[in-house]
Amino acid sequence: MKNEIHAIVFSVDEVAKMLACSTRTVARYCDEGLMTFRQVKENGRLMFTADDVNEFLETARRENKDE
Repeated sequence: MKNEIHAIVFSVDEVAKMLACSTRTVARYCDEGLMTFRQVKENGRLMFTADDVNEFLETARRENKDE
């Protein structure tokens, strides 16, 4: 039996809670290309890895620091 490592993924609801924002805001970040995501083909739902969330937060921190 092969050992497979599966990335932990988060739903839009979970990411919204992490970022303390609405699910619509998370969807807007994705629509505007500010946040990367994975799309589950069977149901079309957006899913996010921890790397997706961390990358978004790091970019936001850098942009706020530059202002």
